[in-house]
Amino acid sequence: MILSSCDFCERKNVFIREHFDKWGDHILNQCFYGCDDPKNIPNEPEETLIIKSVEKVHSILCYSTEWRITLSVNGRSWWTRLQLLNGETESSVTKMIQKCRNTKEVERLNKHIKFD
Repeated sequence: MILSSCDFCERKNVFIREHFDKWGDHILNQCFYGCDDPKNIPNEPEETLIIKSVEKVHSILCYSTEWRITLSVNGRSWWTRLQLLNGETESSVTKMIQKCRNTKEVERLNKHIKFD
């Protein structure tokens, strides 16, 4: 789940499910629990995030990159690995993290495509 705008009801900052075509291209967003469900609205505390490091761990051509992110969260050290698409750069990953309000939003940046 990630936070974004729903393409059906046009609400902003709700949990959405991303829909992709068979080639992995993003088509549209839909409220994760359905457009009228209040569970789509996040109710999470804000945390103080300070970026310590953003390191590229692995990349597959220009398609997928894996990153190791180290943060200071409310004075405590925290790290995670993110898999991102479209060959993101260090500066673009840093900008995405700076927009996050807490660690759950950072973890929601992961992009995994499942092919049927």
